Amino acid sequence: MTRFEIFKRHNLRFYYRVIAETGHNILSSEGYENKTGCQEAILSVKNKISKKEELLIEKTDSETWKFIVKGDQNWLDGYSMSFQSVKQ
Repeated sequence: MTRFEIFKRHNLRFYYRVIAETGHNILSSEGYENKTGCQEAILSVKNKISKKEELLIEKTDSETWKFIVKGDQNWLDGYSMSFQSVKQ
């Protein structure tokens, strides 16, 4: 089952990542000052990720793509790992 993990880095900011059933990290966050902000971003991502129109798909270079989940006020809620195809 895909799961969200919250963790704290040495800079004392909170981050989340989404781990797929395969164990791969498929989505990561920017840092949040507190755990509550991180949890709110997770709720936003959960609500938006099923709506493809809420995702931005970007070509990272000539070979790969990634998707970005924008939050309220156009803040970045999460960004994916790189994929070889838009259809993955």
